[in-house]
Amino acid sequence: MKFPGLRDSGLPPVVAQPPDTATMDSAATPRPAPSAKPAASSQPLAAAPVRPDARAQDAVARIPALAVALPPLPVPEPAPRMVLAALRAPAFPALAARPAAPEQLLAGLLPPAPAPLPALWAGDNAVAVPAVSVPDATLPRPEPPPSLGALPRPPDSHLVPLLPPPQQPAAAPLPAHKAPPGYFVSVFVSNSVPEGGMANAVAALVRAGYQISQPARVQVSIPETDLRYFHRQDAETAHALARELGGVARDFTTAAKKPRPGRLELWLGGPSQEAQAPVRTTRPATQPATIRRNPPQP
Repeated sequence: MKFPGLRDSGLPPVVAQPPDTATMDSAATPRPAPSAKPAASSQPLAAAPVRPDARAQDAVARIPALAVALPPLPVPEPAPRMVLAALRAPAFPALAARPAAPEQLLAGLLPPAPAPLPALWAGDNAVAVPAVSVPDATLPRPEPPPSLGALPRPPDSHLVPLLPPPQQPAAAPLPAHKAPPGYFVSVFVSNSVPEGGMANAVAALVRAGYQISQPARVQVSIPETDLRYFHRQDAETAHALARELGGVARDFTTAAKKPRPGRLELWLGGPSQEAQAPVRTTRPATQPATIRRNPPQP
């Protein structure tokens, strides 16, 4: 069969065959629609027994048996377990009999005790005990105490008199301070120093040979006596005089205004010796209370 418009490709021509009527009939014949599935039965269906295939059994029978030599598996050791077993009580040897007391052992060795004697005053047949007279010559007489003269006397060389130790000679008094020639002391006395203290200080200066000025009272509180020097060459003399008067020496060599060498100043001070008069306080007289009387009632 040739179609117009197609080129000849050199292929063999295709011959159309008539369709198969049987196939066409079956294809054209309508088939009925499938009906709904039947309801499942509530009773279980019995499974059909499986029959072994004869060919499979024959193939298995033809396989030779394989003998595999496997090593034996190791048997694991059992885990330790704690088992409580009832132990029997230990058997101790029987205790020996306790030895007898020493009194019981000695009882068999000592002679039996004598029977007690009847009392002499028991019953009617009392026995009179005769009086025993002992002469004085048989009694021992006490010996007199030994006299002190019989005691041995130590030799005189052992007797050491208990005398007080010899007294040490008293220390020689220190020589009184003497003033160097040409020294002059100006005396200033605080108001807290009594007249007696000032007189003693002036007497000590005169006794030492110092030339002094008239003591002057000052309105200054001086806690302790001090001796002031203004030049280095006067320091030794000032310290010696301060020890004599019980005071201290003070260095005033750096003062702006200084007297000439050989001039010292004594500032006599100390706590006040005069007791303050007690302060007397008076209380105001109490006024008598005013007595008010109620006016008479009409």
